[in-house]
Amino acid sequence: MVWIYMSRKCASYRSAERDVTMGLIGAAVAPKYVVSILFLLLLFSSPASAHRSYESYLTLSFDRQPELIWEIESNNFELLFNLDDNGNEIISWKELLNHQQEVLEYALNEISVRFDNQSLLLEVGTVEAKRRGDQTYLVVHFLLPDDFHPEKMGLSYKLFFDVDKQQRLLLSIYSVKGKDIYLLSPEESSIQVDITVNNLWLQVRQFVKEGVYHLFGGYDHVAFLLMLLLAHMSRIDDRNTMLVGRLIKVVTSFSVAHTLTLFLAATNTVVLPIALVELVIAITVMVSALSNALGRAQMLSWQVAFVFGLIHGFGFANVLNAIELQQNHYMVLLFSFNVGLEVGQLLLVSAVLPLLLWLRRFKSSFKRFRSICSITTIALSFVWVLQRV
Repeated sequence: MVWIYMSRKCASYRSAERDVTMGLIGAAVAPKYVVSILFLLLLFSSPASAHRSYESYLTLSFDRQPELIWEIESNNFELLFNLDDNGNEIISWKELLNHQQEVLEYALNEISVRFDNQSLLLEVGTVEAKRRGDQTYLVVHFLLPDDFHPEKMGLSYKLFFDVDKQQRLLLSIYSVKGKDIYLLSPEESSIQVDITVNNLWLQVRQFVKEGVYHLFGGYDHVAFLLMLLLAHMSRIDDRNTMLVGRLIKVVTSFSVAHTLTLFLAATNTVVLPIALVELVIAITVMVSALSNALGRAQMLSWQVAFVFGLIHGFGFANVLNAIELQQNHYMVLLFSFNVGLEVGQLLLVSAVLPLLLWLRRFKSSFKRFRSICSITTIALSFVWVLQRV
């Protein structure tokens, strides 16, 4: 029997996370620090979760028998349907199977496929379960004609996009020219591709965007970078030129380190358990926040940033492991994803640095702001550790 833990467990953690954050902020700040409060609420307005796999996969293959396979992460359906027939707060494969018809009826209304500018009526063949990492997927095999060899494919996809903006669909197309990979999201929910030509530029663009998304979607990475920035701005008397030079050094060391392990992990040169990596990433955030809160910001040197960056690189690689980039443009797309990460990191630093430089002019306000950020991050990272244990 395959067991599926319900998403309401995560919801309880999210509620607790918000309560802890708001309680700390309310107790620690006065009305005159409204800017600090708004900054924190903007950063932590969404719950942080581990770097999850993709929720949906659609695979079109012409290798032997033409086939179209759709894989949907089963936990998502609990948000829309009451699948827990026996009320034990655990969804079994049997319970999911009992609701198969209503689940598929809903799902099929959210997908539209066209080949050579003609709509394809999706005919369901077999339905089964499959494990990807620690998630269970509903796998639907659609029936295709034996002589099915279209030249163009159009896809419109909206499943769960309206209830979760972090949802993604991974479209893989296997043809005579190799394997192509495309990403669909709530912001880009449709795509038109020519199966017979090389669409490398489109894939590169999508993977750069995915790298940016993954940087900002990983709130633990964002929190860690902000703790690094605050730590190296704690010397109030330093001139701005000295400060910027030091920040460039520490951010560069973090980038070099996570780039190194990103490539090692994504190429399966070094493989670590995902759960362990996610737990250690949360711990690095907690350590950096504690260092700031206890006045030991000097501990977060560029050498420490490099070591912690090695750990975060494995977390960045988790998304690529889910994509399974074993295809003809492997290194190009891997590099594109990393470019997106660096662009996202640059955007984050560029957005936050002017605000922090301005706050440094007011010594007491800056120290108060740094304390609020550090204490809040300690609370959040503690919740993340609990989520990942």
